[in-house]
Parts: sequence; C-alpha cells; structure tokens
Amino acid sequence: MGRATNDRLRVRHETAARGVGGTMERVWLIRNRKSGSVSDAGLRNVEDYCDEGTRTLVGSTDFPEQPLPGETKLRDREIDLLVVFAGDGTVNAVASAIGDWDGDILVLPGGTMNILAERLHGGAGLEDILARAAKTADASSPSLQSAGSNRGEPLPYVNISGRQAYVAALVGPAAGWVHVRETLRGRRWKALRRSVSFAWKLTFSRSVRASIGARPQLRGRLVQVEPPAEPDGEMAVAVFRFDGLFGAIRMATAWLLDTLHVSQRIERLCARNVRVTGRGVVHALIDGEEQHLRSPVRVEQGISSCRFRRVSEHENIAA
Repeated sequence: MGRATNDRLRVRHETAARGVGGTMERVWLIRNRKSGSVSDAGLRNVEDYCDEGTRTLVGSTDFPEQPLPGETKLRDREIDLLVVFAGDGTVNAVASAIGDWDGDILVLPGGTMNILAERLHGGAGLEDILARAAKTADASSPSLQSAGSNRGEPLPYVNISGRQAYVAALVGPAAGWVHVRETLRGRRWKALRRSVSFAWKLTFSRSVRASIGARPQLRGRLVQVEPPAEPDGEMAVAVFRFDGLFGAIRMATAWLLDTLHVSQRIERLCARNVRVTGRGVVHALIDGEEQHLRSPVRVEQGISSCRFRRVSEHENIAA
C-alpha cells in the first residue's frame, strides 16, 4: 500500500471515526506473503476484517519487503490494534520492533507451524478466528476503548541474550537440523544432501551445558526453553541428550516430524533462569528463526508490554 493510498485511507477513516463519536478502533495490518499459509483468499478475508464494523484500517506493511512499524510510528498514528497475518517468526519480529508500545496484537495463522496462534486461539482456523474476533469487538462497541472490554493480555516470553521468544528458544548444535526440515518443506531435493551433512557435522562436533540453579550442569546437544504458561509460572526447560548413530537418527526424525517433545533421553525441568554455555558461538533458534549467540547464553523470563488477544474456538459469543 503506497503513501497516497495510506493518506486517503487515513482521511476517510478519521472522518468516519469522528462521525461515530471516536469509538472506531484504528488498525494496522502486517502480512508476510512468503509465510507458509498466506493465501490470496485468506488475505482478502483479513483485510475485510480490518476495515469493517468497529475497525478502520489505517495502514499496512508487507514484511519483509517493507520495514516494520516501530513504537513511535504506532503512537503517532494512534494505532489500537496490530493484526499480524504471518508465522511465528514474523510475529516475533513484530513484537521486537514495537518496543514499549502497549496496544493489542491479533495473531492470525499464516505460517507453517503457527504455534503461537494455536496457543492463543485454541486451534481455531483463520475464518473462525476472524468471525469470533469481529463478534467480540462489535459486541463491546461503543465503549470499546473506554471500558477496555476487548483488550488483550500481556504474554510471558523467554528472554534469551536480550531477544524475545514467545514460542520457544532452542540452543545447541542440534538446532542445525532446522535446515534439513526447511529444505524438505521447500522440496529443494538437490540441497537436501548438503543440509543433512551440515546438520550431522554440527551436531556431533560440539555440545552445550545448561546451568539451572544449584543443580549439577546438564550436558546435551540441544536445550529447549518455553515461556511460562502463566505470568507467575516458570519456564519449561528440556535438555536433549543422545550419542551415536541411532540416537542421532531418532533426534533427526523427531525434528522432521515436529515431535521433539516426545523424544527419548530428555531431562525436563522448570526454572526462572538458565545459563547455557558452549564453545565460542552457539547455534540457536528463536521462534523458528536462526541466530548465532556468543557463549554464555543467559535465559530468563519476561512479560510483554503489548497485549495479545485470545479468541477461543470454544468461546460462546452471542450472534
């Protein structure tokens, strides 16, 4: 959406908002057309949701081609709601870009995994989420902003060396298997052998150690840390340990089938702080996006400044 189009939208919708007593909710849409499940039909439905009922679409961003809006821009444009139609990695980038902006985010499943959207909305599909979100918002009008009846809630996250993970942070050489999974998903068969070779060598060339409180250090090939289920809870920590050919095959299969959580030889703990050490630079995945972090990697929990809206598929909303 160009600047001229944005300006026309702003003038038209600000006029409409004044006509209904200023209760319209100002929306900014962020979409990633390269994400795993963003279709043209789905995008049209999302755009319709953003610009109907009690909502007015002020502007939009095509990520990653365009830069994400920051805290200053969102405040200057008086944005109430960010609608993010993308995968977990894009949602993470948005949450990191907006700083201390304290508005709401509605996460819509547009990626490959969509783990955060599933946690927030109970596994509901895109159309159900939009329909229920619209009914909830419209039912709370005209006192939407003054009463805060449609506001979201802050989410716990994992702070890993200053970066936020709302789904999970994975640290260790076995994180390199993500390249194999993405190669298979993209059906890049010619690159598969190279991806497997890289992941195999990386996994067995080194390990990491996790320090949790007064417990003895735990050595493993991968440390997974998930945010607390509740703001006052503790992070869920899993240390994956394996050696030898069969252990590597089991781990690789779990990576490809997204079943790491049921893999064998896992040490499970709960903690508020974790310290992961390795040799030099440590391989990591933060909400599915690859990072290289310098050891030691410090992991602790935090609470978001922005609020995330939940739309449960089991929620009863009067028509």
